[in-house]
Parts: sequence; C-alpha cells; structure tokens
Amino acid sequence: MQLLQVSRILRATAPADDTLKYHVYFSAYQRSVKVCLQPRPESSGVGRAWFDVLAEQMPRDWRVEVVAALGDPVTRTLSYLRLAAPAVEDDGNPPNGCRMCGIEQRDHCSRYKTGTGWHYWVDPGDALRKARMLARRGRATATA
Repeated sequence: MQLLQVSRILRATAPADDTLKYHVYFSAYQRSVKVCLQPRPESSGVGRAWFDVLAEQMPRDWRVEVVAALGDPVTRTLSYLRLAAPAVEDDGNPPNGCRMCGIEQRDHCSRYKTGTGWHYWVDPGDALRKARMLARRGRATATA
C-alpha cells in the first residue's frame, strides 16, 4: 500500500464541498496509517465512512486509525482504530491471553510491556486463540 493509493481513497469519499481539512500520517515502515480530521459538524460521519473504506482496502497487517475532532473549540475526539492482525502461530501463551503480552483477561488490568507500552487486555482474535488451543492440545498429547 502506498500513500498515493490512500490519498485516492480519501479524495474519492470526501464530501463534495471540499472544505474538509485533514492530515494523514502514513508509515510504510511501521505499516500504519492515521487520518486526523479538523473540527466540522460532519467530521464524525466522514471519519466513520473513511475508516470503513480504509479498513476494507488496507491489508490486515496494517494499523488503521481515523480521529475526528468534534466541537469548536474542540471538546472531544472520536477515534476509530483497527490494530494490525496478529501473527497466527503458537506463542506459548494461554488461549485467551492478551494479544500483546499473553496474560489472561481476568488477571490483566493495565500492564506495561517493553515495546508495547501501557495497555489493557487486547482480544487475541479467533485465529490466534485457535492456534494457541491446537498447540496446547498437541503439547498435552505429546507428553501423554
């Protein structure tokens, strides 16, 4: 995915009056795209529409985020976020362990991990959960 493709997607779905101001943070190295919308009455609707289009068009291993500022002066922001899909392989963690650090949801709270930072429990997703369960079952039958 290239910045030119992202800008074409945003231009194609922008409002017709062309007065919406936004900026894009694009990093091919970090595999992420972040769009920030300036405060306008229609920012939340446009932000959701752009997020839906980008999340569908961008590869699953890319992080997609759209932030819409609401109010004048800005009183709050509305964020839509899709994290990059995890690698689907056994990492030795419990099936329902956090995608970032592997700690179970019931014991997690807020944790710090080098490279990830402070985070709450992140759902591992069905594919990673299944890979962890199959690996655990394989380890159990190998030792029995």
